[in-house]
Amino acid sequence: MFAPAKSRRQARQQISETRSLPAPVGGWNVRDSLALMKETEAAILDNWFPTTTDLQLRKGYINYSTGLSGTTETIVAYNAPSGTKKLFAFTSAGDLYDVTSPGAVGAAVITGLTNGRWQYVAYGTAAGNFILAVNGTDPMLRYNGTNWISVLSTTTGVALAVGGIVGNGTTATVSATGHKLQTGNTVTITGCTLGSAAFNVGPVAITKTGANTFTFASAYVGASTGAPVYTVSSGEVITGIDPATILTINSFKQRIWLIPKNSLSAWYLSASAISGAATEFPMSSFFIQGGQLQTMATWTIDVGIGIDDNAVFISSEGGVLVYKGTDPTSSTTFALQGVFRMGNPIGTRCQIKYLGDVYAITDQGVVPMSDAILTAQVTMKSDLTNKIQPAVATAIQAARSSFGWQLIPLPSQNMLIVNAPGSPTVQFVMNTITGAWCRFTGWNASCWEAQGGNIYFGGTGIVAQAWSGTTDAGSSIVADALPAFNYFGNRGRIKSFKAARPILLSDGSPSLTGVINVDYDTTAPTGALAYMPPSAGMVWGSMTWGSMVWGGSLSISKNWQYAGGVGYCGAFRFKAQNNGANVRWEAIDYVLETGGVIA
Repeated sequence: MFAPAKSRRQARQQISETRSLPAPVGGWNVRDSLALMKETEAAILDNWFPTTTDLQLRKGYINYSTGLSGTTETIVAYNAPSGTKKLFAFTSAGDLYDVTSPGAVGAAVITGLTNGRWQYVAYGTAAGNFILAVNGTDPMLRYNGTNWISVLSTTTGVALAVGGIVGNGTTATVSATGHKLQTGNTVTITGCTLGSAAFNVGPVAITKTGANTFTFASAYVGASTGAPVYTVSSGEVITGIDPATILTINSFKQRIWLIPKNSLSAWYLSASAISGAATEFPMSSFFIQGGQLQTMATWTIDVGIGIDDNAVFISSEGGVLVYKGTDPTSSTTFALQGVFRMGNPIGTRCQIKYLGDVYAITDQGVVPMSDAILTAQVTMKSDLTNKIQPAVATAIQAARSSFGWQLIPLPSQNMLIVNAPGSPTVQFVMNTITGAWCRFTGWNASCWEAQGGNIYFGGTGIVAQAWSGTTDAGSSIVADALPAFNYFGNRGRIKSFKAARPILLSDGSPSLTGVINVDYDTTAPTGALAYMPPSAGMVWGSMTWGSMVWGGSLSISKNWQYAGGVGYCGAFRFKAQNNGANVRWEAIDYVLETGGVIA
């Protein structure tokens, strides 16, 4: 008798396994197929900034200055060598405010401007340090550390009506329709007769009291007689072109360059000058695509015999001219180095100089000038935004002509921010060390500026200090992420996903909701995010925060989220609400069972 043979096919119990993946420090990837994305990348990455080692839930903002009229459209930073720092804001209501100190603003420094969309340059001469600002409609404004004055187009005297000057023994009031002067401008008064000849003074500083009146100090009592005339001082005038037509401005090799609207010419002043005669520099014959001159940049490159600055002129049609030299009055001292083509620039504030290179927002993405002139236009691999180009293209298509496109670096955080206006406004943010991207939401910014290691943006009625604190003006910050889908080593086998747990570090009590999506489903979780104040003892689910300490200040959370799914590949999409806490994302674990092949 033989003993019965045991079946070779034994019933086997499915065994769950735990797999761990790194946080997606490679950043946001919209370019590649979900099936080909690297495990260190993410298909969705909102408000998670990829550092070199982990992901940081972005910082918040505070309302630095409040009570401004309209929307802040330009922020100006003045940094004197003496250490004096000032911050100003132009608004859509046509007002200019001093926002150097935090809190509610006082009365506007200047009112009655056409708009708040100004471009400016900081420039120093032997006479001091200045801000020169232009918007293509109003007279150029110049700040000297004390006053903002208008820079006008002529020194020709302006005739006043008989009796157009009236003195009260302390001040004389001048009635001059549409004078466009500002407090601090200086004028010379002539043509007054008899006793009112006491008004014939100058140059004398004026105080603007209205769009049609200004005053100056005078001891005379009575009205002017004769034919009074006021003349603006020559140091407050640019001739050859009307400063009110200048749309953008640049400094290059100790010269101010002026870019008027609707033109393919630039204009330049004499070396080290901030006023006087401007000379035209025509370039229309080189811009064969036509259009208008959009911007000018200073590009620092190594030409083989040392580092040198080059002048770069960019047209609205993507034409690029590069000049080298110092004195544009002669082709021997200022010569054309090349004519190139890039994508069409987006917005007036389309470029910025950073770390020696020039970066430009174009309809092909954010392009470094060093790559744009060396790479054929048919490829976009050199674009900084290569991995997120579909998202950038969508934003440009939706809001190409909208105001607010701008590049701004934040060196202290290794960030380059691309502000993309729209509904809603978002920011595309790159880690300048790794090149990894993410997207910021919740910052409805119309403009940006940096000063003293801080970064500011303009909003409706406010100037906000960004990357400050852990709330958005008191509201919690919500981050959203969908890491790359993963087959966990078995592309052809179905899997039953049981749970997932992001490994988070925090000094507070963030809330989390998530779902394991399978087979490229990108559906967002539907669970509610509860607010848990930091004082609640850091309790999340069944785990007590603070039981595991990382670095002596941040606690580690490893709580399983039981949200399963069945499919070949999976990814845990989750939203995190920081509840006023600092939060960092280190890794993500999955519990799954691997099955067989399904025919």
